[in-house]
Amino acid sequence: MIAMTQAECFEQLQTQLEKAGCDSPAFDAICLLEDLSGLPHGRRPDDTELTSTQQAAVLAAADRRAAGEPLQYILGCWDFLTLTLDVGAGVLIPRPETELLCETGAAFLSIRKGATALDLCAGSGCVALGLCSLQENVHVTAVELSGDALPYLQRNVARYPQYAVAPVCDDVL
Repeated sequence: MIAMTQAECFEQLQTQLEKAGCDSPAFDAICLLEDLSGLPHGRRPDDTELTSTQQAAVLAAADRRAAGEPLQYILGCWDFLTLTLDVGAGVLIPRPETELLCETGAAFLSIRKGATALDLCAGSGCVALGLCSLQENVHVTAVELSGDALPYLQRNVARYPQYAVAPVCDDVL
């Protein structure tokens, strides 16, 4: 493997992802470099040479992305509101529309002190945690049955113990 700089790797990734039909090849390429090569967030790739381990990891991740795997699953986490949540196969990726849902729900719950809510089919827990992050004194029970999704829910709830979210494994039906 021929050694590459961050800038050379970025160009290669962007071209590969563009050819694969990714919607945002430059964004995806920079996210992969930041996550896997130590490129500081917000810094442009430069002439810093990647180690062979970094280079192999970035190129392997780019192959996964070019094959259609969601960027968020490759990275293993995604920002949602002020939270960083673990995501992967088995959970839906938090989206801006879901942020709007949480903001609307939090506004509704603001008129009720000590409100409780249910997040059914909670997945990553983004709705439950999002509500609690936006509105004080909200208690949410997050119900998830899927054995693929439940570990993400449990990890995300454990990451934010300041929020009153209770993960429950159960069938909502």
